[in-house]
Amino acid sequence: MIHLIGRVAAPIMWFMVVEGYTHTHSLKKYLERLLIFSIIAHFAYNFCFGISLIPLKDSLLNQTSIIWPLFLSVIGLWVEDQEWKEAKKIGCIQCH
Repeated sequence: MIHLIGRVAAPIMWFMVVEGYTHTHSLKKYLERLLIFSIIAHFAYNFCFGISLIPLKDSLLNQTSIIWPLFLSVIGLWVEDQEWKEAKKIGCIQCH
């Protein structure tokens, strides 16, 4: 049952992050909040599942919560937007 809830929750979280990125007034503050929550959630997740808090102690890739990939996806969205802005500038220069 809980696995089913996770299957529904993950796409909703990804959708909400994209919506948050699209509608935020301050990307810097949005990223700061996601980063802070990522750090808090990482330690809570590790404590809950008995995973060592020391990186690379138990395995090469320690497990973490989904908040880190959500945070990184917002950075990816920003990078993609910057590339499109540059492409638009280049397109406008070439047209004239």
